[in-house]
Amino acid sequence: MAVRIEDTDELHLGFVPDPLAGFFRDIANDDREHQLRVELANGPEVGFHLRLLVRLNGFITSGHQPFVGSGWETVH
Repeated sequence: MAVRIEDTDELHLGFVPDPLAGFFRDIANDDREHQLRVELANGPEVGFHLRLLVRLNGFITSGHQPFVGSGWETVH
């Protein structure tokens, strides 16, 4: 269920990490506008999964609570 991210020229930039994929889909499937912007691009000296820091701006359905559930519980 990976979510592939591409730039406006359809260049493959990477994938949304699994824990965030559902949240991303909620925003991307909303009819209102959403935007992804690269905030930081690391070089090849870091692991491929740490190359881009991306900001996601958008809307979620009223009443939806992101980052809630068993996968987001804090360990004490």
